[in-house]
Amino acid sequence: MVIINGAEHIVWKNEKTTLLTRNLTEMREHFEHFDIPEIVLRHESAYDEMIGSEPKKNSNRLEVPLGKNPYALPKHLH
Repeated sequence: MVIINGAEHIVWKNEKTTLLTRNLTEMREHFEHFDIPEIVLRHESAYDEMIGSEPKKNSNRLEVPLGKNPYALPKHLH
């Protein structure tokens, strides 16, 4: 998900598949050539749904701000 001019947009890997990775470094490599001012990791738990509870009215969204990783080398330098 990216936010452009205040609107959220899904990022697509190709015409049929959304961009998905379970590796934070790999995700950063997809976007390393863009000037991105802010990066956050967003998680919304499916716990209530998994245990059969009614969905809550309030969001359980967790957002963790991530800085640009100073330890990862850009892919073009590998």
